[in-house]
Amino acid sequence: MNPTNEVQKLVDALREHNTVYFYITDDTTHTHSRLSPLHDVQAALNAFYTQYDIPHDAVLAQEGKTLLKQALVQ
Repeated sequence: MNPTNEVQKLVDALREHNTVYFYITDDTTHTHSRLSPLHDVQAALNAFYTQYDIPHDAVLAQEGKTLLKQALVQ
């Protein structure tokens, strides 16, 4: 069983009724429980926060716009 494939199946099922963002970082140096400090993850998260008027870092949010779009399309 490939965990990424299993998550993709869940995301596909959820997308039938919801907007779901599924971002996969290219950084393989951290385990899933240690992704929070990664710059690209923070940029994507801050771009998401911007869309929902959640406090965010404007610079990170700008950097993460493209990443967030990619996360929505996958």
